[in-house]
Amino acid sequence: MFKFAAHPRLRAVLPLLFSVIALTPPLLAQGQATSFDQLGVLVRPGEKVTVTPATGTPFSGRIASLSPDSLTLLVGKEMRTLQERDVTSIRHRRDDSLANGAAWGLGTGVAAGLATCGTCHIGPGLMMGGIFGGIGAGIGVGIDALIRGNVVVYRGRASIGRVVLTPQLAPSHRGVNVSVLF
Repeated sequence: MFKFAAHPRLRAVLPLLFSVIALTPPLLAQGQATSFDQLGVLVRPGEKVTVTPATGTPFSGRIASLSPDSLTLLVGKEMRTLQERDVTSIRHRRDDSLANGAAWGLGTGVAAGLATCGTCHIGPGLMMGGIFGGIGAGIGVGIDALIRGNVVVYRGRASIGRVVLTPQLAPSHRGVNVSVLF
């Protein structure tokens, strides 16, 4: 019969390990700006972004300049200047952070190693945790290296959420559709 966490030192290590695993995603999450002033930390002039204006369809362009009040993009051969209040969101194509894959792989590997061999003797359990953790971190980095996508780097305050009411008028019924958008 399998008996887990029989050793007192292992009982002390497991809550710490599970806390680290649970807290890792929020700590490694990529930032999202809520103002153009903050946006300057996430993107640089010359980088390509996709902007969703408050009124209109999304378009892509290269950042010509960025100030706390405005964003100037080179869209084709045309320069477009947008004020912060006119932008709903900005997306930027970037690689996935390798750190979160390494952390998840490390945490999962250490937990598997401790569960496999740490129930009787803490020394072999820690050794297996280290070995499995290293393998898991390598696998996590490998998976994250393959992930690439558009990331929202700016979300305007006006785009946090909204409610849309659409009337439904027909000879047989009347009503209102309510949509909540995030």
